[in-house]
Amino acid sequence: MKHTRNEIIIYVQITFDEYLEKLKAAEERKTKEKRIFMNRTFTAKEESIDFRGLNFLCVYGNHINGGYVAILNWGVSVELSNRKSDIGYNCRKILEAFGRSFYKSWLPQDEEAQKDFVYEFAKIITDRIAK
Repeated sequence: MKHTRNEIIIYVQITFDEYLEKLKAAEERKTKEKRIFMNRTFTAKEESIDFRGLNFLCVYGNHINGGYVAILNWGVSVELSNRKSDIGYNCRKILEAFGRSFYKSWLPQDEEAQKDFVYEFAKIITDRIAK
């Protein structure tokens, strides 16, 4: 974008004090944004869960929007609800995550058995992250 001579003159007409004031205000905004970002809290726990003959190396916890679990040795992660009453939601999210895993063939192949498996696993994780 080209500047016209008038634009440059307008820019130069800002006094040095005004320039310092604008610079200081911008720094204060940046500092405030950093402070807000740094005040966010989260939890993280690592646990190896042996369940129905399979092992799940999990990192789970809570963050600003709810809960999460990352199943490291299955290569999946998912955001969850951290409310105990949302077990159905967590089941769906975990089932979707397992569906993306390279190891999904290790899960029960029967659809009902798979849902039962995921429900029991979701209960374990939900109990650990529920507030």
